[in-house]
Amino acid sequence: MYLQKKSSKRKTFAPVSAKRRKKRRIKRIFLFFTICVFLFLFLWCFNKAIQYVFEHKSHWFTWKAQALEVQVQDEYTKKQIEDLIAFKKDSIISGEEAKNIQNTLLAKLPQVKELKVKRGFFSKKLTITAQNHAILAIFEAGAKSYLLSQTGVLFNYDRVQITEDILKVKTGKEVKGSFLSQELVKLLKDISKNPLDNLDFISLDMDRETYTLNFKDGTIVAMGLFDLYNDKIVALKDIIDIAQKKGIKKPYKIDFSYFKNGKIYLDTQV
Repeated sequence: MYLQKKSSKRKTFAPVSAKRRKKRRIKRIFLFFTICVFLFLFLWCFNKAIQYVFEHKSHWFTWKAQALEVQVQDEYTKKQIEDLIAFKKDSIISGEEAKNIQNTLLAKLPQVKELKVKRGFFSKKLTITAQNHAILAIFEAGAKSYLLSQTGVLFNYDRVQITEDILKVKTGKEVKGSFLSQELVKLLKDISKNPLDNLDFISLDMDRETYTLNFKDGTIVAMGLFDLYNDKIVALKDIIDIAQKKGIKKPYKIDFSYFKNGKIYLDTQV
């Protein structure tokens, strides 16, 4: 019995005609342009939608505030904020108006370092959070008054309420610029760390870079240059104790101008 092999026939394809190739090419080009047109229309509609949102967002995000909450440690600053805003219940405040409130308060309250205005959409509460600069001293330069921050920056202010234990510094000339030298700032920090009893104010001579301690009882202490503060204070306390033991009554004047030469002068004629 013989097995007969099946003859394998290969399938043959007729060559694609140039006409069919042309039709396929046209279809591809048409499909490509159709996709481009739809993509362009989509991007155009998306862009228009974004523009519409930005043009009408102030109306969409407007809501009626039912209450005002001011969060700041200083009661005087809190009162200033409340007075400047003049809040009324059911006030309509948009997002843009909230930003304007924030910028206005920062411009009119120089003692404020940071301030944020937030609208609570569920609580319907307008919340203002403020943080004041850390104040080192009240600085009076000529006819102008400033607040001096811990970093040595001077701020204009309109008689902001200040605690009694803060330093008061006076100088006869107006200050050029908004910054004080770091040497002077360090000196004032050293004085504020260990407050002197009955100290009224500190007078500065900005040209000579010298300062004087003025006490409430009329005693005047010319401290000389800005350096060696701690050493001078130790010597000052010793001199006051000696004067008290010898029965020398205040007020008197103590001069540290020649401290580096080992000399300190006490004058009972003030």
